[in-house]
Parts: sequence; structure tokens; C-alpha cells
Amino acid sequence: MNKNIKLTKKINSFLIYIIFLFFFINYVLISFYNVYQNDDLTFYADVNKEGILRLWWIYFHWWETNLNSIIMFAMTKFVRFIPPFAYNILIFTTNILSFNFFLNTLSNKYELKLSTIKCFLISIFIIGVTYFSCSAQGNVTYWVVGQIVYCLFLSYLFLGISFWMKNKIISASFFLFMFAHTRINYDAIFIGLFFSYFIYKLFSNSDTKKKIELKELLPFIAFLFGLISYLMIPGNYKRAELYNSTNESTISIFNLSYLVLMAAKDSVFSFISNWKQIIILPIGILFSILYKDSKIETELTKPRLLWFAFSLIIAFIGQALVLLISIKTTNYSPRIYFFFEFLFFIFLFLIGLKIGVKINKFISDYFSNIIIYITSIFLLSLFIYDLNNNIRKVRKFNRAYNKRIEMLLDYKNKKRTEPVFLDPLPESGSLSFMEIKPLKPGQNTASDIEAYIQYYQLPYRIYIKEK
Repeated sequence: MNKNIKLTKKINSFLIYIIFLFFFINYVLISFYNVYQNDDLTFYADVNKEGILRLWWIYFHWWETNLNSIIMFAMTKFVRFIPPFAYNILIFTTNILSFNFFLNTLSNKYELKLSTIKCFLISIFIIGVTYFSCSAQGNVTYWVVGQIVYCLFLSYLFLGISFWMKNKIISASFFLFMFAHTRINYDAIFIGLFFSYFIYKLFSNSDTKKKIELKELLPFIAFLFGLISYLMIPGNYKRAELYNSTNESTISIFNLSYLVLMAAKDSVFSFISNWKQIIILPIGILFSILYKDSKIETELTKPRLLWFAFSLIIAFIGQALVLLISIKTTNYSPRIYFFFEFLFFIFLFLIGLKIGVKINKFISDYFSNIIIYITSIFLLSLFIYDLNNNIRKVRKFNRAYNKRIEMLLDYKNKKRTEPVFLDPLPESGSLSFMEIKPLKPGQNTASDIEAYIQYYQLPYRIYIKEK
């Protein structure tokens, strides 16, 4: 009987590893069908026309930009020579490795006793499931410029906090300064997290004030200097003005409170209607039931989970308020939520771990193994089914896109000058490709049309047919 239980546990460990690795495999497979779009093409053309620093200086005065835009421009300079999947996999792997560094540092500092393989698997899972389950899908995780802006620079945060925990103040200050030049809503979330952490320390230790030295706060001060320098860039206000010209909401305490509640309602609805987010909870439960780690029970106390929940609430309110004040609406792209969703998914995983601890107290090893086996098989079947459907969609889309580009280049070689009207592309699955929009009455061109004309140097105009 014991031999069977041990064998079943080994099989279940293998299934859990496969579930964690699935998110890496899934992302990589889909990325091979990815294509460049809109800003990927525009920035390549602009960078090679103006140069990296001159283009950054233009954007500094004209459009939303920051110090990290220099890195983005430098990366998009090679779009013509590097396939999009190479960018995708490089950034995805960078996120995993930097988060793994953070997790190992956290484990060593607080003696969590997480093995190297566990840290790595959890890192693959947390980053992979965020890419897999986020509301924006391909608008963040496959669109190359979007992935650079919304995903890559999160690595600054992981590295900055890791060096902070290691008491390497200069390195921590550098990375957190650079993190401040990511997104204004990311900055609001980080301030909320720091504030809630400070409150937690204040209530959990009455001697906190005596123990905190100015040197320990230098990374956060560096972050604040980064934020101030980010806010001093005039181009950022140009984009805000564009949004404000179309959003006429009056800024008041009542309106802000109402709009924050509406944003919260939309987020809750998005969660309960998305199975890809809900499955994070049972995966956490399975992991906890399998490993029966006593550290989970001792470290994941109710006060700490409540503090994490409080932190998420503060972070959400901070992000919502910053966006409402700057663009006066809650009707913004789902990619805005990427960082917050990343934190929320970690919280769901931790809740799952805590529930797993409770379940372990009431069931034997025999029944826990049965639960893990059946649930793992179900989840893997669900994932494989979703991947198969997604592959079919992105393969069909990729073929249609390539035919479109071949046709445009063929017309270019034939010296065509008359406008070309394109058929709409098929659904792109999780790539979330941003199709060329039909022109509105009185409109001669649009930025997405110009992106293709500039990149491919087309001698004719292109338009999309109405469906």
C-alpha cells in the first residue's frame, strides 16, 4: 500500500511539474506564429530614419516617453532582422529569470527553504500564468512593443527588490529608479505596495522607527527621484491631453469614488468570467496538497494574507486614481491591468496554498493523491484542448497575414500606385493582433496604415475593406 502511495505521489509530482511547464511551452509555441504590427513597424522605420537618441528627443517633447523608451527604440531598430518570436521568448525568459532571482533571494532571507528547482518552477508558473491568463492577452504578451513596455521592465522591479533585500543599495537604487520610468500606473501600484508594507511593519513591530535607517530607504528615494523625472517629461502630457479632449468627466471626490468602484466592478466581472484566471486557485491547492510543506502554514498566516489583500486594494485604488486624474476615464485598454493582475495572480496562488494546508488536515495521503491525479489530468486536458484550438487559429491567421504581405510586396515590385483594399484577416487567437481599422468619413489616413506604408516603403495607399 505504501509503495503504491509513493508511486502515485511521484506520478502526481510529475503531473504538477508538467502543469507548471505547460505555461512556458504554450507561450513559446504560440509565439512562433506571431507577426509584427503597428508600433513595431513604425518605430523600426522612425529609428532608422532619425536615430535612437534623436527619436527619443522628438518623443520627449511630442508624445509619451521615458528613459526606458531609449531601450525600446534600440530593440526595435533590429525588427527587420529578428523574428518577433525571438523578442517574445527573450523577454519572457528575462521575466522568469529575474523573478526566479527575486524568489531565491526572498527564500534565503526569510529561510523559506525553497529548493532551487521549486523556485524555478514557481517562477515559470507565476510569469507563465500571468502571460496566459492576463486580460489583455497578446496586446501585452505578443505584441513586441507592448511586451517591451508592459512586461520587460517589470524585471527592474524584481531585480531592484532583490538587491534591496541583499542590502546592495546602489544596485537596488539604480533598478528602482529605472522602474519608475516604466508606466505611471505601475509607479502608483508600487507606491501603494510600499505604503502598505510600511503600515504592516508599523503594526507588527513597535520598534520599527528605531530600526529603519535612511540608508535602507535610499532605493525608495531613488524610485521617487525617478518618478519626479518621469513626470517632468513634457511629451507625457501631450498624450494625456489627447485622452482628456475626448473624456469630459469632472474631477471630484464623488466622481473619483464612483469611477473607482466601476473599475473594481469591471475587474471582478472580468475575473469570474475568465476560466484562465480562476484555474490559478486550484493549481495552488494542488501544489500545497502535494508537498505538505509546514512552512506554508507557518508563513502564510491570516494576518499576512489580509495584509496582501489590503495591499492589493491600496494598489488598485492608487492605479485607478492616477489613471482617472490623468485621462479621466475607466475605459482604458486591459493591458493597463497587467502589473496589477500579476500581483493578483500571486495572491490567488497563495490563497490556494493556504486552502491546500487546510485540506491536508482532513484527508489521508491516499485520498490526497487521488485528488491531485484527477484534478491534474482534468487541467492538463483543458490546457491541451485550449492550446490545440489556439494553434489552429493562429496558424490560419499567420498564413493569411503572410499572404497579405506577399501581395503588398508584389504590387510594390510591379510599380503599382493605385490604392489597395485589403480583406480583413481572420481571428488571431491569443495573439490579439491589432487589425488595420477602416477609415472614418473625411479621414485620409491613420497611424496603423502609415506603419505598413513606412516599413515596407509602399508607393500606394492601403485600406481595409468593411466587413
